[in-house]
Amino acid sequence: MKLLKTVLSMAVVVVAGLFAFSWFTNVTEEDIYAFHELDFDTNPIRLTPGSVVAVSPNGKVTRICDFDIASIHTGPVEKSIYYNQLRQDFPSYVKSIALVKTVFGSDAEKTLAVAGDTLAAYEGREFVGRNAAITNLKDTAKNFDDPNCEHDMAWHLSKGYKACTVEKVLNQVMLQDSGAINVQTVAVSFAEYSNFVTPKKFDEFGIEYTDAAAGANGQKCEGSSHPWTTVVKRKLNVIQRVTVSVTETVSES
Repeated sequence: MKLLKTVLSMAVVVVAGLFAFSWFTNVTEEDIYAFHELDFDTNPIRLTPGSVVAVSPNGKVTRICDFDIASIHTGPVEKSIYYNQLRQDFPSYVKSIALVKTVFGSDAEKTLAVAGDTLAAYEGREFVGRNAAITNLKDTAKNFDDPNCEHDMAWHLSKGYKACTVEKVLNQVMLQDSGAINVQTVAVSFAEYSNFVTPKKFDEFGIEYTDAAAGANGQKCEGSSHPWTTVVKRKLNVIQRVTVSVTETVSES
């Protein structure tokens, strides 16, 4: 009986390890965003470098206004496959996961499709996207003469939302037969600190300079809306990319 318990305990550990490995070696959309060093998911808001957004304490992003920025670099449209290096390095282990799932009556087809009888060169998640980023953050200082934008920043700050300037965006691109593209922003990174609106401006706008405003005004635009598994994979640098194709010239619709 003792031997049986030991065997069953070991089997549970092995099965749990296989499922954990399968779970950890998947590639999610958040993994792709983190690969590009973008901390906040923004889908389905359309943003550009220079957009000012309100970031709530729980990481929700809402557009406030747009700064007019001259120094923006926009990259080409790239079709890439993002893969997990652990899954790439241990294909036999991936097949073991599928076998265990079959024994326990689970659907193993997805796992076997990734592992394959002969593992494809790069199995992962395909993504077509385009990066854009501010190349000179000093350009943002020229935009603080817009009273409407500053008013809206003050209002959001009074609610405890940080007013963060978007520094870099990742747009997901859907190519059309006509050659045009549909673009949707999926993730962003911010300038290090929230925009600062002086208490005097709050008075001019008739907006109360609350304790929440004082706690958010000019503070770091930090944190992440990504799940902890994505954060861990990012720190371990296990998500890699291979570019399939690059399109330099396209027109957006």
